Amino acid sequence: MGILRVWKDDNILEQAITAYELLSVRRDVNFVLLGIWFCGYEVDIAKIRNAWSASIRNTEMLFVGKASSEDAKEDALGALAKKIYPELSRDTDIRPAAAKDLLIEVLNALFNSVEIACDEDIALTAKSLCKRKPDGADVLSQLDSNQMNDFLSYARKNFSIDALQKVINSSTDDEIKLAHSRWCQAMHVLARLCLRVNHNGSQDELLLIGRRLKVTFGGLFILAMLIASRNGYGSQIDEYIIQLADSSDSIIN
Repeated sequence: MGILRVWKDDNILEQAITAYELLSVRRDVNFVLLGIWFCGYEVDIAKIRNAWSASIRNTEMLFVGKASSEDAKEDALGALAKKIYPELSRDTDIRPAAAKDLLIEVLNALFNSVEIACDEDIALTAKSLCKRKPDGADVLSQLDSNQMNDFLSYARKNFSIDALQKVINSSTDDEIKLAHSRWCQAMHVLARLCLRVNHNGSQDELLLIGRRLKVTFGGLFILAMLIASRNGYGSQIDEYIIQLADSSDSIIN
């Protein structure tokens, strides 16, 4: 008699479909592992940690290439800014050079460790840029260089490449599992709502869209959950998820 091997996971078919779709997008093991996990399936945390760290390093290389020193990274980010800043200043009265200076400061805050040094011109450029949005002028009407420096320092501390890498490497397995659980709970509630209000597309089409959204935003959400928990907002997050679930129940029922 031979050995009969079976899968006991009830969701194995959906997981296999998800893996197939991810492989059709990118034949990369780390991408597939993260995508499956972002979609709500269980994956070994050690593998997730390694795949996530590799993904962040790949993102950094997209911006700074193989540059390792502060000066080399600043040169790489400056070259990138030259390609992007014309779009920032388009259809505005912002000088292209000013838009470039602002963009370089933001990129350096996220991908480099050089000193953040925004002057009043950069703060003024940020205010002018935000005026393009309905509430931007009111929110940033009093923005000065000191506040701009504080904002970029906060962004570097919490959302820079180095900060994200540190969060992943220093978080315990239990912390990562809890953040993932919160993500799954939130997505479960939203999926129930979407299935309830969807009247046009088929359920399969809706599930496909849902998987793509999970892959796209899962990493950002889980990282945000880890950062928020470290800042003491974990219990508030749980309360918001419960409120969201209660609200969805009232709509569905």
